[in-house]
Amino acid sequence: WDRTGTTLSPVNAGDNLNVDGSATFAGNVGVGTSSPTFAAGGGVQASFGTFCAFRATSGSNTGIDFAQAANGHGYVYNRDNAPLTLGTNNTERLRIDSSGRVGVGNSSPSSYNASADDFVVGNHTGAHGVTICSQDNTSGYIMFADGTTGAQTYAGQITYDHTSNRLTLGTTDGTTGLTVDSSQRVGVGSSAPLSKLHVQNTASNDGVRIISSTTG
Repeated sequence: WDRTGTTLSPVNAGDNLNVDGSATFAGNVGVGTSSPTFAAGGGVQASFGTFCAFRATSGSNTGIDFAQAANGHGYVYNRDNAPLTLGTNNTERLRIDSSGRVGVGNSSPSSYNASADDFVVGNHTGAHGVTICSQDNTSGYIMFADGTTGAQTYAGQITYDHTSNRLTLGTTDGTTGLTVDSSQRVGVGSSAPLSKLHVQNTASNDGVRIISSTTG
């Protein structure tokens, strides 16, 4: 390797730079580029034609990659059959396990019901929750989809309308089935209930049915 001014470059193409111990760099470091630049601050910049990656590995492990492809897609990959964790204040905050389950504030999302363990929030210490924020003249949604086209993307839905402070539950491609308005009036089949319980039907044989039965 040869040093010219502040630039360290290989004498022969393909030469590797191996640091056995520790190294200190007082400026930016470029890998594959002689002019590393940053929008703010500094650090290490790697530049290659189609795919660029930094790999951190320990022992026989295959490592964690921090990479970007030529199309701009960014990647953080743990190539081992093990979780990927993110933390702050020296504490784990988010975990993606080796099967892709996500735990936020939970280090073991696989411990919960297999039908609903893809995304787990919180643990058994204190209170936890999820908040959906929206503009005060729009709505917040939770959608249930069974496809990626048209009404398949909202086969069922829970909607909170911030304009009228109304909560609705929709089924059958999002058709509103139940409404709770700002006065806590409940509408079944009605999106504008007029009493504490307002049941509206479109067929003559529909209404309210109360069945009491005794067995044994």
